[in-house]
Amino acid sequence: MLEKSQSQGLAERVPGRDVRFLDLDRLLSALLRQWRIFAICIGIGLMLGVVYLSLAPRLYYSEGAILIDQNVQGMVSDVMNQTSVATIESELSNQSELLRSSRVARSVVEAEGLNTDVTFLNPPPSFTGRLRQIVLGPFGGGERRQLTEISVEDATEYLKGGLVVGRVGRSSVLSVGYMSHSPELAQRIASAYAQAFTREQLNGDIASQATSWLQDQLVQLSASRRQASDAVEAFRLSSGHSVAQDQRLFQQRLDGLTAQLVVAQSETARARALNEQVQRAVAEGPAAAGANASVLLTGDADPTTAALLNDYSAIDRRIVEVTATFGADHPQIAVLQRQLDEKSSAIFTQLQQLGERYANALRVAEGRETQLRADVQSEGERSALTTQSQVELAQLAQKASALETLYNSFLTSYEEAIRRQSFPITSARLITAPTVPGGAISPRSTFTLVGATLFGAFLGLCFGAINELRERSFRLGSQVTRDLGVRFAGYLPDLRLRRGRGIKLGATLPEDQLHQTLRKHMIEASPDFAVATFVETLKTGKMLIQAQRHHGRGVVIGISSILPGEGKTTYAIALAELMSLTGQQVLLIDGDLRHPATSRIAAPYAVSGLVEALNGMPWRNMLHRAEGSSLSVLPAVTTAPRAGTDGLVSSQLAELLREARDEFDFVIVDLPPLGPIVDARSIIPYTDGVMLVVEWGRTPRRLVRTTLEQDAQIEASVIGAVLNKVNLPKLSRYSEMGEAERYMGAYGNYFRPAPPAKI
Repeated sequence: MLEKSQSQGLAERVPGRDVRFLDLDRLLSALLRQWRIFAICIGIGLMLGVVYLSLAPRLYYSEGAILIDQNVQGMVSDVMNQTSVATIESELSNQSELLRSSRVARSVVEAEGLNTDVTFLNPPPSFTGRLRQIVLGPFGGGERRQLTEISVEDATEYLKGGLVVGRVGRSSVLSVGYMSHSPELAQRIASAYAQAFTREQLNGDIASQATSWLQDQLVQLSASRRQASDAVEAFRLSSGHSVAQDQRLFQQRLDGLTAQLVVAQSETARARALNEQVQRAVAEGPAAAGANASVLLTGDADPTTAALLNDYSAIDRRIVEVTATFGADHPQIAVLQRQLDEKSSAIFTQLQQLGERYANALRVAEGRETQLRADVQSEGERSALTTQSQVELAQLAQKASALETLYNSFLTSYEEAIRRQSFPITSARLITAPTVPGGAISPRSTFTLVGATLFGAFLGLCFGAINELRERSFRLGSQVTRDLGVRFAGYLPDLRLRRGRGIKLGATLPEDQLHQTLRKHMIEASPDFAVATFVETLKTGKMLIQAQRHHGRGVVIGISSILPGEGKTTYAIALAELMSLTGQQVLLIDGDLRHPATSRIAAPYAVSGLVEALNGMPWRNMLHRAEGSSLSVLPAVTTAPRAGTDGLVSSQLAELLREARDEFDFVIVDLPPLGPIVDARSIIPYTDGVMLVVEWGRTPRRLVRTTLEQDAQIEASVIGAVLNKVNLPKLSRYSEMGEAERYMGAYGNYFRPAPPAKI
């Protein structure tokens, strides 16, 4: 590994830098570098959100609230027990499933005629449907066919898709709502659902079915009981028992049946009278219900009925008092009259339920009377008693007794069911009626745009993270020091030379003018910050090279890079020009025989050079020196189609560099790249060190590190490195808060010449 004690010592003095779990400075720097991608992705997300909002159909929601009152159901029981929490939860679950049932949905379809409602049957196309229409255009199959009618079953299933049933908190209130593309349709269907549900509760179909079933069972048990009794008597008759033997028992039974018949006739007469009284009150209608309220007191009035009658009387008295005090036109009269009408309607409902109860009781009494008459007649017509063995007679009698007991049990249950059914057990009440929604619930503009923005931001973070993970090149001098363990000599800005205007961003000058332009800007003090930074980096390299000079001898320094095209030639020429400005003798040797760019720029008209010198020709006669400059150039010129490398490892090269070291203060050799080419490796042993040029943002760090690690001689020869083609405006994005690159822009005005003082 590349290790330098100086850089390691500095790293060891920075506490806790590598143990931070979240480096906010580094994260902020990464966001600043990737802000364009981040902004583009957010823009794309917002655009998608706007497209969705423009194409997605609007949905409206209307909702009502229904109270499931458990206390009303408890009035039916003889003993009022407190309803448990489990019972309430179970009841609410049952009512929720009833609301979602196909039965209620079908009643809504039939009540509102939804199977023929064009608005209900033809909703607007969905977002994907509209998108498909736009994309496919005329090839999408044309307009959709409008439906005018479907079956009730299909409409029922379609209707259930928009129903929303929920519970309001932990209360006994159920919310029933409907979503539709039309606000009026949503309100109409939600109201229809609430009405259908309350009608379902009022009808009490389940209780009626149970009562009918009990009645059918009573008829069957009555027939079975009579058959069992007849079988006992038939057995006695066939067994030869005399009438005298059973006369006493027969008379007792007949007396008992007669007594029961008398009681049954009395109950029938009473039930008929009560039923006729209630039916007359019902026939007079709701308007006269208050006047007939006293009828409710003829039976077993429950507390609710008594409270209702008291409220009615109190309101009626209040109307009389207000009329007597303020007159019939007082506004309070209308309010009290509406309350009186509501109480009258409630009294009328209880009158109807009481009438149904008395009608059922009359039917039971008449049935019982008819049955007893038949039993008395049957017993009176029997003229003989049978003689039978006591064992078989006991078995038949036991069967008849069991049927009698079962019949009485079912009769008791039937009467209890009739009594329960007659109570006002309507437990569902609509407490909040559905209204026409004022705005759509979907799509929600704010939510959609925020979600689209977050989606775009997420994409931006993903793509930005990918770009950051793909970053494998050198961006900062600290990376050069940390990864390579060499001295960082500075940044060379990404400059282009343009004719007539010096070093600026633009097209490259011809090679024959590049040398003169570089020399001009080495001599003149440019106010441009990029040029000034370029020159300051050259000065840093000059100091590193001067540090290699010992005992007055000249210094031989190689300039190289890892990859071709990283700008080593420009750096070598500019560095040589800068060092020659102080009057020191500088020799620039073009050691890149395969691509002698230095020769084309600094000695474009040379006809001989390094190759010829290595072949025995005097090298001093091949030097090119500009007028008024202490810089000499030994080009690499050959007439061969391809220069070989054997001369670079010969003793002539070592002798040439030894002589040049004695005659020049500094010898700068433009070396070939250090990659797989062996040319540079053959010259480095004759030098005092190598300055490495690394292209900013292009050369992979691992490639540079691996290349140096594989050759210990090259690693030991590198005295410094520069980053070339640096984009100065972007440089600060790759540095963290507090690093030197963040403050390079502060020196922009420092390099500008100060204005002349005013006199």
